[in-house]
Amino acid sequence: MKTDIEYLACPYSHPSSEIRAMRYEMVNKVAGKLISDGRIIFSPISHSHSIQVSSTDTDSWDKWSVQDFAFLDVSKRLLVLTLPGWNKSRGVKDEMARARRKRIPIGYLNVVGEEIPVGGKTLWRGRQHTIGG
Repeated sequence: MKTDIEYLACPYSHPSSEIRAMRYEMVNKVAGKLISDGRIIFSPISHSHSIQVSSTDTDSWDKWSVQDFAFLDVSKRLLVLTLPGWNKSRGVKDEMARARRKRIPIGYLNVVGEEIPVGGKTLWRGRQHTIGG
């Protein structure tokens, strides 16, 4: 039985609730695909989005990082879903820096054929599919 946990990071914070919801939906789709492939995935956005939406004092990365790093520290790999903004996201940057310090391998995921419509226009269109790293 495979028990290696992979931590699936992606950008989340954004002034637009539509963008946050889109990021949540996309990471859920990717997490579901990876789980269907037999991988053990922890997706902090999938886990935390509903809690954040329902709570008034859990909207800062400083609070979430304590939760997220506990899971990252026991993971065998960090997978970064490269949605728009991934390379500017404070959370993703901090997760990657911690993974490097802990010598946790980092892989990048780009999703083919996915389009993300928000407000009548496509925000992102996946062009390449890379799972691994």
